[in-house]
Amino acid sequence: MKIRLYTPYATLIGFIIFSAFVLPLKSQVKDIGWNVLADVKYEDRFSEVVNMYYSHPVFGDKVMALDMQRITISGYIIPIDLTGGVYVLSANAYAECFFCGQAGMETIMELEFETPPRQFKNDEFIKLEGTLLLNDFDVFKLTYVLQSVKEVK
Repeated sequence: MKIRLYTPYATLIGFIIFSAFVLPLKSQVKDIGWNVLADVKYEDRFSEVVNMYYSHPVFGDKVMALDMQRITISGYIIPIDLTGGVYVLSANAYAECFFCGQAGMETIMELEFETPPRQFKNDEFIKLEGTLLLNDFDVFKLTYVLQSVKEVK
């Protein structure tokens, strides 16, 4: 008996596998707002690395559930180093952001782009997708780091 690989059944089986495994991966990207990231408190902790006290994040359950998850989030781009392509995403425009003393550390996020990004304008409002890293271990990085970032059109 000779078995043909391409049959209507093979097409149906392929569609079922695609529907069961590939489509859910796309829907696992969570669209979040900045209010979710507010589920964090800070405690003073001494770092021997920098020989000083710093604000150490203690994440709440809502935020912990997002650690290392793919998310989308919208915010204002703040250029830190245009020549190096270093940017921060902020819940607020520059005049009201963390760097101006108008908001908390939970309102900004460090961006690590998948590929070198285009040159963004200050306060450009955009939507980004990436993997959210909750940083409670590196005093040289922000509380939230979005990794493998790409712009959502």
